[in-house]
Amino acid sequence: MKSNLVRYVDGQVIGKAFVISGHLWLEHVLVRSLFAKLPYPDALFRERTLGFQMLVALCEALGIIEPKLSEALRVVNTMRNRCAHHARYEPTGAEFQAVRSALEEPGEPLPPATPGEWGQELEIVAELLERRARSVGATDLDAILPEDDGPQF
Repeated sequence: MKSNLVRYVDGQVIGKAFVISGHLWLEHVLVRSLFAKLPYPDALFRERTLGFQMLVALCEALGIIEPKLSEALRVVNTMRNRCAHHARYEPTGAEFQAVRSALEEPGEPLPPATPGEWGQELEIVAELLERRARSVGATDLDAILPEDDGPQF
């Protein structure tokens, strides 16, 4: 018989895992951006862990990311917190749309969403953030990626 833990984990939707894992990736990119931009990043990171909101605020204050991307990252953070702290929460299309809306500029729409596919908005946020990170010298982003494209179980 399966334990309650295994039954709970087995019953989770892929969207929840995608949001939590995606959030971890975004956090990694924010940290690597700060390490690339700051002359002495250890002064911030040596004895503490900065929260996601602070990482976003610091990257925005330093001009690594612009306010629209900061807003999208904050929406993703809200989704992640719901995933992590509400046992029965499932991300909705409306929440992914809120991420898209935070990024869209009038006259400069994002690529259209593919019907039936969720999570594209997180991928767009990640790509935009990765570009900004690389532009400030964060060239070590791929260091934590697995060797292949498959799940690591």
